[in-house]
Amino acid sequence: MFVNVPDARQVVVADLKSRKRVTAWKTPGLTANFPMALDGTSGELAIVFRNPAKLTLWDVATGAISENLDTCGDADDVFFDGKRGRIYVSCGSGAIDVVQRGRDGLRPAGRMMTSSGARTSLFVPEFDRLFVAARAGGPRSVAAILEFRSGRDGRRLVWKRSAGLKSVVAARFHRHRPHTGVAELLFRPSVLLLQRIGQWAEGSENDFFESSAYFFVFGALLAFCPRRWPRPICFAKDERASA
Repeated sequence: MFVNVPDARQVVVADLKSRKRVTAWKTPGLTANFPMALDGTSGELAIVFRNPAKLTLWDVATGAISENLDTCGDADDVFFDGKRGRIYVSCGSGAIDVVQRGRDGLRPAGRMMTSSGARTSLFVPEFDRLFVAARAGGPRSVAAILEFRSGRDGRRLVWKRSAGLKSVVAARFHRHRPHTGVAELLFRPSVLLLQRIGQWAEGSENDFFESSAYFFVFGALLAFCPRRWPRPICFAKDERASA
């Protein structure tokens, strides 16, 4: 097992059978090593550092860096694509770097723009898809799952962004998000009222009074909550939203 230890600037190697630490590789001049992936074919270990932003390939037998290449910033995930001999690095800076492996070493094969903070990703070889989680950037924006697929661009095989999945997921999240209006104006004061009642009741030794106050306020909200209001406002579980 290979473990990134960013604070110690090390990569720890452990033996699962003996449950003991075998050795620790130092990372001189490189810090914040977070994403890691192991190539099952070549046995090389890919580790991406954030400071400086660099992709490195390690020889697991010697613990030495065999190759390195500059990459996007704030990296969080890295994957090997054995079918195309490539490496994908997803970064919070808002980009995905595609790195080509060859006899002449690592070389940049393209950069796909995503959005700020879209770090978490998953490459599924069985689907031949790369999925990236794009978080909401503000109160009016929506979260989305970006899908990238392989496509032909002339003679080069590149990764293209599939707009269909993003539009569907973004619309779904937006549809079940609490809307502004009368419902939201009532919902926010209700939460503040519950907090005030809780703070006030904490000073009382009467537990029955505290619980009764909570049940009364929640019961009032549920009783007077019209069906036409957004379901999250009514504290009702929405199966489609949770799915």
